[in-house]
Amino acid sequence: MLISHRRSKWMLVLILLTATPFPMQHSQADDTIQQGQWRTKEEVLEMVNPLLDPELVEKRKSTPIAVEFCVRSSSLQTLLGIGKEKLGLCNGPIEIGSGKISIQRACTTGLGKSAQKIEGTYTPVRVERIREDVTDTPKGQLHMKTKAMLERIGECKP
Repeated sequence: MLISHRRSKWMLVLILLTATPFPMQHSQADDTIQQGQWRTKEEVLEMVNPLLDPELVEKRKSTPIAVEFCVRSSSLQTLLGIGKEKLGLCNGPIEIGSGKISIQRACTTGLGKSAQKIEGTYTPVRVERIREDVTDTPKGQLHMKTKAMLERIGECKP
């Protein structure tokens, strides 16, 4: 009787394991990018920053930025600058899969509370995203909304 009880217990475990969906399996394989040299082109859509002189804010708003860098990770989260939360400073959903990005995070920073929203699309060699950050500061609320296109342009430069 003890043997049949053990056998039925293991059969139940096996059935539960095979019947349980694993949503992360698809997401982990789907949210990878190709390593190599990448270029980011970013423009500011909206910006209010009480910590900067108004002239600097206007200059940043009127000057798109282009940056090239080597990516040695295949993680889209790392490319987006989200990474894994280790200190418990941020929380909120990170939904990346099937070519779509939807992230809404609330964080505690050295300046105060911060909210981050990223929406966009991606392939292994290209990311298009709109990012909006709102941060409380001692001088008032900082708000910045940017649009960026990131794309792989080749192998890393030596």
